[in-house]
Amino acid sequence: MTEVAAHPFSASNWTEWLGDAERRLREVYRLSPERLIAEYRREREITRDYHGREILELLQNAADAARALGVRGKVRIVVTPHGLVMGNTGLPFDKRGVQSLQTANLSPKRQREAVVIGDKGLGFRSILNWTHSPLISSGELGVAFVPEYAAEIVGSLEQENDELARRVADERAMAGDLIVPRLAFPQWVEDWPNHDWPEDDRLRSIAAECQSLRREGFDTAVGMPFHTPRAYNEAVQQLDELSPEFLLRWTRSVSLSCGSKVARQRSGPASTPKDGPASIVHVHVAVGLSLDPSDPLSLGVEQSDPTLGGLGFVGCSLLRLALVLLAYSLQLSLVPLTVLGVG
Repeated sequence: MTEVAAHPFSASNWTEWLGDAERRLREVYRLSPERLIAEYRREREITRDYHGREILELLQNAADAARALGVRGKVRIVVTPHGLVMGNTGLPFDKRGVQSLQTANLSPKRQREAVVIGDKGLGFRSILNWTHSPLISSGELGVAFVPEYAAEIVGSLEQENDELARRVADERAMAGDLIVPRLAFPQWVEDWPNHDWPEDDRLRSIAAECQSLRREGFDTAVGMPFHTPRAYNEAVQQLDELSPEFLLRWTRSVSLSCGSKVARQRSGPASTPKDGPASIVHVHVAVGLSLDPSDPLSLGVEQSDPTLGGLGFVGCSLLRLALVLLAYSLQLSLVPLTVLGVG
């Protein structure tokens, strides 16, 4: 167990620490405007490099959180037309984890044993391909990386430093964007249910979903309001295409539940979802070495939407996974593995 697990941050600790961290970073950028531009470019570069790995990186971080506590974790992924939320059990974010989001290459995983399979500081940036406003509720931590908050800080820095204002203007002329690392300035969310969220239906919907998962007992909920319809299609596709090899490796320490709150077509590419009521299909997976040699290898899936046809959401990967597990059990003469599906 890590130090932060033994002495977790309280809400007041987080309030003080986040305020100090923001003041320090503002001063760094004010004194070194070139660093603001460099870290902005670096974040964009990392985000592009990790495009296509968003779900994978989130799952890897969840597995690491479970392993950090030496427990079997639990994960739920919910996809809606408004965005995606992932809840997981395990070690919540600590201050080093937040620092790794603010500045690339500061991941605390580099200081741990090589049992982890992700890099929260870098891999987390992949979700910036899908969202401009990531939300994190973890332990006593609540933060929102909203553009409005970051833009206010950059605006005040521009007023304080003419060189910084010039560099930002030059960069904006080329990029046409908010010139600041999007994860540099998290906004403290002290009271999640009553927080004054921006007037954005997608963000408010995802914030509510994060709160719902926390109430169900998940230690961490990461939300990402989609900033483009393409993000929804990519999220569904990535879940459908999770390889059995990855699932075999990953779900030995974490159980997975995926849900889509919109119905999809029987065939063809995922279509842009429409808002409104729709059915839900869930697939839960739990994989691990069984202690009872009599336990059979089994696969069960329940779906609540008959229009999906077949197993639907991540069903194909689960079937392939079952075959892989069976092959491992027979070939290596292991105690049978168990795959359980619960709707």
